[in-house]
Amino acid sequence: MINGYSAPFADVFFLVDNPEPILIAIQCRKRKKSLDLKTIEDEHEKNSNISEKIKEKAEKIREDAEVKGREMKEKLRNEAEQYTQLADFLSKYRIITIFITTQRFSEELEDLPDDCILIHQENFDIFFGPVFSSRIKL
Repeated sequence: MINGYSAPFADVFFLVDNPEPILIAIQCRKRKKSLDLKTIEDEHEKNSNISEKIKEKAEKIREDAEVKGREMKEKLRNEAEQYTQLADFLSKYRIITIFITTQRFSEELEDLPDDCILIHQENFDIFFGPVFSSRIKL
C-alpha cells in the first residue's frame, strides 16, 4: 500500500506472513542534506508504535461518541471497534523499517535501531545496481 504525503506511518508498507508475521514499513526521502541517526530513530519509533497509536485513536473516537446523538454514537462506536481490531491485528507483527534515501549518511550503520535497514547514497548501488543508482547521484 502506498500512503499519502506526510502520513503518520510509512510511505509504502506491506505484510509478510511467512516465515513469521512481519510488517515492512518503507520510508522514502529525496533530499540533499545529510541524514542523521536521530531522524532514522524517530521514523523507526513512529513505525514501531503504530499499534499503540491506532489504539489511542480508537479511544479518542469512543470518547467523542459519548457526546454525540444516538445514531452518530453508534457509528463512532463501530468505527472505534474497527480501529481496535486493526491495532490488535498489527500488534502480532514484527515491524521492520526500510529507510531509502538519496541523502548521505556518515554515522555508523551498527548504531541503527534493531529491525531497521538503511539504503542511502553511498550504498544505493549495492541494493539497486549501478545503472539505477547512477540516476540518483546528486
